[in-house]
Amino acid sequence: MGALPVSEGPSLEEFRRWLQEELVMADSIKGKSQRENRRWQLESALQEALSFHASVSRLQAAELPLYEEAASVRLLATEEEAASAKSDGSEGDYCVKCDESMDSELEFCPVCGHFK
Repeated sequence: MGALPVSEGPSLEEFRRWLQEELVMADSIKGKSQRENRRWQLESALQEALSFHASVSRLQAAELPLYEEAASVRLLATEEEAASAKSDGSEGDYCVKCDESMDSELEFCPVCGHFK
């Protein structure tokens, strides 16, 4: 079973409702620090969802695309710099797209998101 097309996945409204339910459930976390941390995470995610919805609405009203794919803004290392970094004894892989160090257990680059 592969990934669902966007139109068949959960809607933004369902995501917002889920976040709101998680906020209610976060109140039952016993540790004050963990409870506050979880509430902060959920409130931040909810705010981002609301901002995204507003942004999409404005772009659709103006008949503009939701996003344009942009090239990476990170500067890539020269071949010499990359070879020097790889020979310094550090372990791990390097992303072929942005040349950042990667954890060999990850299937994607944590910096640019490129899959191995």
